[in-house]
Amino acid sequence: MNESQSEKPFILRETEPERSLCSRHAERICPMKTNKKLLFAALLSACVLFAGCKENTDPYEGINDQSDAAVQTDAQGSGDTSSDEKAPAVLSIGYSASAAAQSGRICPDGKGGIYYRDAASGFLSHAKADGSGKTELAKLSPLFINLVGDKLFFIAENAENTLCSLPISGGEAAVLSQNDCKALFAIGDKLYYSDAYALYVMNTDGNGDHKLIDSATPVGYRDGKLYYLDSNRFLNTYDLSNGEKALLLQEPASTVTVTESGVFFLNTQTGIFGQLKDDGNVLPLISGMSLYMTDGNTLYFKEAVSGAYYQMSIETSEAKAIGAFSRLFFTSDGIPKKAEEIDLANAGAVYSEDGNYLYLADGQVFVYATLGESMKASGKAECLTVYKDGAFKIW
Repeated sequence: MNESQSEKPFILRETEPERSLCSRHAERICPMKTNKKLLFAALLSACVLFAGCKENTDPYEGINDQSDAAVQTDAQGSGDTSSDEKAPAVLSIGYSASAAAQSGRICPDGKGGIYYRDAASGFLSHAKADGSGKTELAKLSPLFINLVGDKLFFIAENAENTLCSLPISGGEAAVLSQNDCKALFAIGDKLYYSDAYALYVMNTDGNGDHKLIDSATPVGYRDGKLYYLDSNRFLNTYDLSNGEKALLLQEPASTVTVTESGVFFLNTQTGIFGQLKDDGNVLPLISGMSLYMTDGNTLYFKEAVSGAYYQMSIETSEAKAIGAFSRLFFTSDGIPKKAEEIDLANAGAVYSEDGNYLYLADGQVFVYATLGESMKASGKAECLTVYKDGAFKIW
């Protein structure tokens, strides 16, 4: 987990011009090549067993169902809004844009601490910035955590992906929607969420739930517009003041991050992470990485082959390695070993030291990881680490 030194990764800005939407079918930039070592590692990883989060035997315990019996639907699914849905000039958001791009397992509390999904238990928790005062708030496994006033809103993955709210002090959670929810964004006094079929909106008090757009998934908010992916994973906007829709990007996108500084996305066809400029052009930034996270000014990413983590200035393209995990294997004793040193037939569960999810909260870089050190300390391989003093340390 020590800081590593590595050559500059595949940064594209220095050699690639901005691309307009008209060039989207042109030859791919820096296509990824087959790597025999990577293929071998992938085959080896397929033989490794990973333990999941602790299963909650009764995920509905402590949940009060307040969802409507039926969701109201716009007559033609046109997305027309009523007068009470007119957006003010400035709307507050209840989520971290960089975290929401990776399913929102972390949400800053506005006081230096975070609400988060505990890596070991999988349950909704809160802690101070230094990791002290860790408190479990509910035995629910949250995704897309949002904070609005004194309430948390989230998707409870271990309760059939229902949309829930919970007072920040803990207590009884309320079910606001029983849909199989996929994404959630709190914008102003509205909750925008999606299931496999449509994008919906409701008030934060749980009232007024109705369908807004068919076959759409929200990904963020900027300048009075809701950003969403359509069924082709093309990026669109929905104007909250008048209901107008606009297609922005005719390229399949994921890891979409909508910040005040701009809109960033991963092209799933080319493997290129880039910035969608306000003039409609795409500025390629980097290619061939396995994790991406940005606040709009700095890009953090994980190099796919080495597993090293980097930070890069979006303005200057200057990048440096900030740390890496060993990628060695360990069992219940927590002692890292090479693969050939483990008797797979008798070892039980086998883990690989590596990071899984990358987040930024109040200037701190967090990585969900599996570590032998965590296994030895708590009996759990899964842990949340923070980048500090040149290395990733258990938080």
